[in-house]
Amino acid sequence: MTDRLNVVFVFADEWRGQAVGYAGDANAHTPNLDAFAGESINFVNAGSGCPVCSP
Repeated sequence: MTDRLNVVFVFADEWRGQAVGYAGDANAHTPNLDAFAGESINFVNAGSGCPVCSP
């Protein structure tokens, strides 16, 4: 049996990346996302050529 990594991608539609507690927003109460971010890799300089939400 080989060890395999588990990978989960979380995409939030129409949500600013800075609008979470772990990113420093004092008005955001996001304890579950904060805990998840503490155990994860957070790509702060990532970009998308095709946004999830479009008009």
